[in-house]
Amino acid sequence: MICVDTNILIYASKGLIDPEIFRGKKVIYSSVVKIEALGYKNNTQQEVSYLKVFFDEYEHYYISDEIVQKTIEIRINNKLKLPDAIIAASAIANDCVLWTVNETDFQQIPKLKLYNPLKKT
Repeated sequence: MICVDTNILIYASKGLIDPEIFRGKKVIYSSVVKIEALGYKNNTQQEVSYLKVFFDEYEHYYISDEIVQKTIEIRINNKLKLPDAIIAASAIANDCVLWTVNETDFQQIPKLKLYNPLKKT
């Protein structure tokens, strides 16, 4: 299962990542990702339309008590902004691979699996 970071959706909405990359995959997103992506002030109407379709198509994972507790642990043990801590906690709680372009923001968090679809292997 895949959890997406906001930057992945912004890149996909702008055509910098092939939006078809998600097809056939179990994808979930945190409430924070939806807020950040739709609240991104530089979105065009076409990009907003893409994001709305994405959010309708894939599973919205709400912030549960388990995610709140994991977020607290992450914030205590790591220097991470609250939205990123919630996104990381959501991925860990759902045993997902977090797709992100900002691997360095998350690499210090134990148990968090990361993947950067832009990184050349």
